[in-house]
Amino acid sequence: MKEIFIFGAGASYASASTPLGSELVWNYHADCGHPIPIINGVPDNSRENVRFSNFKKFLPVAAQYYPELKGELFKWENRGESIYHLRPFNKKYYVDELLKMVLENGDTEGIEVIKKLILEHITCSGLNTSNKLYNEFAKQVLKNKPFGSVSIISFNFDCLLHEDFRNEVYFDYLLDFDWIDPNREKIYKKQNSISLIKLHGSLDWGICRNCNQLYLYFFNVQKGFYDQKRCTENCEGMIDPFIVVPYHKYNGKINVLWTKAERELRQAKKITIVGYSFPEYDKMVIDLFKNTLDAHVEIDVVDYHELNSDITCIANSIKEKYRRLFPKLKREIKIYLGGFGEYMNNYNRTTK
Repeated sequence: MKEIFIFGAGASYASASTPLGSELVWNYHADCGHPIPIINGVPDNSRENVRFSNFKKFLPVAAQYYPELKGELFKWENRGESIYHLRPFNKKYYVDELLKMVLENGDTEGIEVIKKLILEHITCSGLNTSNKLYNEFAKQVLKNKPFGSVSIISFNFDCLLHEDFRNEVYFDYLLDFDWIDPNREKIYKKQNSISLIKLHGSLDWGICRNCNQLYLYFFNVQKGFYDQKRCTENCEGMIDPFIVVPYHKYNGKINVLWTKAERELRQAKKITIVGYSFPEYDKMVIDLFKNTLDAHVEIDVVDYHELNSDITCIANSIKEKYRRLFPKLKREIKIYLGGFGEYMNNYNRTTK
């Protein structure tokens, strides 16, 4: 039986406290700040100013595209709490929407600042976390599946789900990279690797601005990793992290994965969706599933509910949404509202 796991931002948030889509970049300072030392009774902001230099560069970029925010954004001084009351943002303020406008405007400096900040936010917020749930998923789920029976489609560009050496779980990104880090080459795409299709790119993928060469780096990408990184080809172009839904020149590279995702979904007999809610604005994703899912596919949805919320009402709402988005589905959709952690705990108990 072909089984596919779908991972959204909620899965990475549960496993390693990485930001959700609505918080990405905007909540960078709150997620990654440290207590400011007090020297002679006065806060010493010098380290903060250096640590968050890209965040400060980001604010005027955002204000160029959202003039209505300009007055608020420029209140930022050192720790930046004064802008947080703007959240939660409307979808139009999400960083992928901002990046799209910056790309269309040909603002290469703005693109670089935003991508660096995305990388910093994700890597710094997940620093020193146990990443327990993804590790358990590799150990308890993937390791015990017959080869070829399971694939993963991810909408996250973090590298939290990566090769697990202890459990001998390896992945294939299904891309033809032009260069692979020697340390990664030893373990990447080993025999019996599991397909990991990352439709929004990945932090460990680099792409040259000039020649579109694709690079695969080691998965522990850290802050500043892409600073001044150059293409090894004659073009000597700058290399950017290949992340967020790519537009324009990147389409040819990423479309290969969408085609492969379509093939995998057509074969699926069971799909488990963790931390992804099919938001209405992700029309490409909705159409992908609508056009590929078999009417009798088994679907499990792993979501999270707040304390004292009406679980029955939430579950019914999710089921109604799936019926509306994918009307040809015939089977009952199973809803698990305890989050990724409870799902893994139950999985461990039922498989022992």
